[in-house]
Amino acid sequence: MTVAKTFLHLIIWISSLSNLLKVSTFPSQGIDINHNITCNNTLEEIKPVLCLRKPQTSPSGLTKQRQTLGETCHHKLYYRTAPIHKPHDSESLEHREFIHDGRSATLKTDTPAIVLENRKNNEALSHLPGVVRRQLTALREAVSLSQMLRTAVSEEMQRCHLVVAYDPVYDQLTVVEDLLMQLPNTRQVVRVSRTDDLLKIAWVSPECGGYIFLTHDQEPLLTFVNTFPDLWDYHGRYLFVTSSQGYLESLASSKKGKKTEYIAGATQTGLEGEWSLYINQLYFGEGVKRVTSWRKNRFTSQVVIFPDKFTDLRGAVLKVGTFEWKPFVFYERARDGTVVSRYGRDMGVVNILSQVINFTTQFKEPPAGEYWGSDEENGTYSGFLGLLARNEVDLGVVDLYVTIVRVDILDYTLPYDNELSCFLARTEPPIPRWQALAFPFQGQTWTAILFGLLVSGPVLYILARCSAHCGAEEKRLQSLGFDTFYTLAMHCARDQRTEPQTDATRVYVLFLWLYTMILTIAYSSNLTAFLLVAKAPTGIETLKDLHDTGTEVSVVGTFSPTDPNLQSIKDRFKNYSSDEPIFSRVLEGKSVMLMSRPYHEYVIASRFTSRGQARMRIMKECFTPFNVAMALQRHSPLKRRFDQIIGWMVSGGLVNQFFQNDLTLSLQHSVSMSFHMIPLMFNEH
Repeated sequence: MTVAKTFLHLIIWISSLSNLLKVSTFPSQGIDINHNITCNNTLEEIKPVLCLRKPQTSPSGLTKQRQTLGETCHHKLYYRTAPIHKPHDSESLEHREFIHDGRSATLKTDTPAIVLENRKNNEALSHLPGVVRRQLTALREAVSLSQMLRTAVSEEMQRCHLVVAYDPVYDQLTVVEDLLMQLPNTRQVVRVSRTDDLLKIAWVSPECGGYIFLTHDQEPLLTFVNTFPDLWDYHGRYLFVTSSQGYLESLASSKKGKKTEYIAGATQTGLEGEWSLYINQLYFGEGVKRVTSWRKNRFTSQVVIFPDKFTDLRGAVLKVGTFEWKPFVFYERARDGTVVSRYGRDMGVVNILSQVINFTTQFKEPPAGEYWGSDEENGTYSGFLGLLARNEVDLGVVDLYVTIVRVDILDYTLPYDNELSCFLARTEPPIPRWQALAFPFQGQTWTAILFGLLVSGPVLYILARCSAHCGAEEKRLQSLGFDTFYTLAMHCARDQRTEPQTDATRVYVLFLWLYTMILTIAYSSNLTAFLLVAKAPTGIETLKDLHDTGTEVSVVGTFSPTDPNLQSIKDRFKNYSSDEPIFSRVLEGKSVMLMSRPYHEYVIASRFTSRGQARMRIMKECFTPFNVAMALQRHSPLKRRFDQIIGWMVSGGLVNQFFQNDLTLSLQHSVSMSFHMIPLMFNEH
């Protein structure tokens, strides 16, 4: 009776198992999928087996062991379907795995993965031993996960270079193997057991990079996403299969995760074959957000796993680092000193970006006097640069020059303006009017005139004495003193009544009259011009003049000259925390100020010009045109979208229009403030 009952149970179990498992096989060249159920008398093991026939040429980077049926196959989960037999003691089912040598491998096939259909009659599982049930459940979970990953790749990463990274837990499952067989993408496979294994991944892709991480051990990946900032594809598409939502939260909030555009993650819900799918929110919120589920071999809702997050930021708050720096950033303040609004060329660029992408701004200023800042001895940065280096602001804008020395701590957007670097020098005080008598002629001309004046009198005396021996000559012309005053009077355009009598003296006197007439006309004409217009003295105009005079070169903030033209005077550079002390030194003639040409023009027009007379000027020789751009955090995901919009603004000429409009607005505010100050001045008196 007991034997019959046992035999009956065995028949029922085999029947239930045949209803539970349905295997679909699809032949393909080079692949032979065989399935038999192997069990012993105690029904302790059921293992699926997948054997590959050895191809003519082995794919690069993959080594397969034992390819034909009947030979040993290497994999951790096996199953075989009938006939049922008892294995001999000598039989050994080894495990097969893909061994990757770090290079990309492409495995093409038209064979779909093995599909297990979960029958409605799940009650049959209750008749199976515990070990069998667990292995079958794990197998179906692996198949469900494999189908979900294939669906995600085909819909969202079809044209991407694919990287599959998995930890040792997935050695026991068919997921990695199935992805390699079924996906047409060019791929790289990396087995990750420690953080250093992630350094083998090629983090640069020519177009689109897709990354699938199958990880149960959190430590290697969490360590990697918070170190090696340059080893990461910040615009790649990441799909993490993890053990918990908390793990995904940690990835999304890591140093790299905060700047990664596309992150998606899948976690098990606790129900068989069901997974929850999450995506990162970036500027929309903290952590990740659940968007759909995978159930019954499909997603429960049609969603885009990697949506465009930068067409509309939906009012997200972006922190902007800036400070008042006229004429590029103006502050309009209330009477108590609080900032009412900000405007200027740079603020115009920020406002356009916020309107197009739909974000709001929150401004943050560096500590007073630090301005752009500099690198400190301890490796940190101060001022405006420090805010970006510490990721305290999302973007920074304040007349920022594009230089290579800052690229290790920030990213520049597309330039939206360009400027020349020039020197601001004082306007030399005009020369006193009485000195205008000497201005019509240069020093060499005056020397020649003086020489002619000294020589002309004695020459006339010699001619007159010689002429007296040949005939009658005016006696007064034979006196040296008289001839000296005679020629002096001719230079002063005075008439002379004494006329020479001989031909020689007449020719000489005629020549003197012509010479002095031209000389006096030229002098009087130039003298009139110099008396009407004050002549400015010659000042410093070139770098050579600056080098020869030894004048100090003052800059606001920290500046280290790298331009070859400045190397000869680099030891004269002096940094100041504000521009006020520089202006006083420039007016005293002790210094020149290095800054952009638009800045100098604004300062001269608004502060140092009175009744049309400017007390400062721009030296004639400028140098090194600089591009002006906005600064973003290093590896910021905002860069691509910002570059696109800034390109539109530059093409449309909006940036120049911002500058002109805001200069006009600034002058209007200045006039308005002046009228408000007049009643206060009368009240004080």
